[in-house]
Amino acid sequence: MLSQVFSLVGAFFILLAYFLLQSNKVSNSSLLYLNSNLLGASFLLASAIILEQVGLIVLQLVWIAVTLRVVLGKRKSE
Repeated sequence: MLSQVFSLVGAFFILLAYFLLQSNKVSNSSLLYLNSNLLGASFLLASAIILEQVGLIVLQLVWIAVTLRVVLGKRKSE
């Protein structure tokens, strides 16, 4: 049950980021877009860990790592 909640919340944030980007409300370097992706991937990671889905765990860890690299790069340049 908890994994279902985590996966729905994660999907919401990933889809929110996608919608905002596709509707030109944010850029792919905006903190709102990046943080929505980061939050969504984190919830999906938690769900994948609960369900022991190794492929999804790897996917979400890479997604988080890439997003964190961009966020930290933005903070250094500011």
